[in-house]
Amino acid sequence: MTMKRHLALGGLFAAAAAIVGGFAAPAIADWDNPQPENDTVRIRFQNDYSRSIYSLAISPRRLDDWQDLLGSDIVKSRDSIDLELNYTELRNRGCEYRIRAVYSDGSTALLEDPPYNLCRIRHVKFGARPSANPYRPEG
Repeated sequence: MTMKRHLALGGLFAAAAAIVGGFAAPAIADWDNPQPENDTVRIRFQNDYSRSIYSLAISPRRLDDWQDLLGSDIVKSRDSIDLELNYTELRNRGCEYRIRAVYSDGSTALLEDPPYNLCRIRHVKFGARPSANPYRPEG
């Protein structure tokens, strides 16, 4: 099962890094378009661990400015969530980000080396072999 949630990364990612306006208006994003016409990048975050993801956040490569992506949502084991992020905001911050997941048992997975180009990535998988793929995920 895949949950869908539409998010807009707000403003200049202020230190508080709050999501501006909550949910953005629904938008159709082209999975394979490197610069979406609707200024939206859709990324599937897939959880292949046996534990649920309770927190998912991104931070620009050289900053400690974490942006929460899930709010109160949870990505259960073997589930995924499609998130839509603002392309212009990602690009203005250099496109290269670190990705952090915190699991139900408190353990953390940090994908940071190399930093991930969120302007082009379309699929991030957490599990025994974490990966990020610029191509549209299957299904």
